[in-house]
Amino acid sequence: MIPVNLSRLVMVENQDTQTVQLEEAESAGEPRRLTLMIGPNEAAELSRCLQKESTPRPLTHQLAASLLTASQTELECAVIHDVQEGTYFAELRLQCGDENVQVDCRPSDALALCLRLGAPIFITEDVLAASNEEPKE
Repeated sequence: MIPVNLSRLVMVENQDTQTVQLEEAESAGEPRRLTLMIGPNEAAELSRCLQKESTPRPLTHQLAASLLTASQTELECAVIHDVQEGTYFAELRLQCGDENVQVDCRPSDALALCLRLGAPIFITEDVLAASNEEPKE
């Protein structure tokens, strides 16, 4: 698994999709990147996380983070582990008492929860390599 950081969030008004870019956290050379297209609501949440903005009432990701904390469940990390027909798949890895639990989720949700709770984000080598392949002519 490759540790990554959110390196760029591009939000364009009145667009159906926004862009988030993840970059290898530790790289000997030029870091590899993964670019994801996400919805405007998900991008707005990531922006709130990055800016450490609060809202008067908890929004969905704030609520999910509070539920994990209140139930003494630790978000160990998130892993973007698969890509199928251009759709990326992620999972949250949780520690619930003595039990390890994996929960399927969208990468954008995983990113928001990791940013809120300070958990690391990983991408599998296969997914990162596939996203950085040169187009074949």
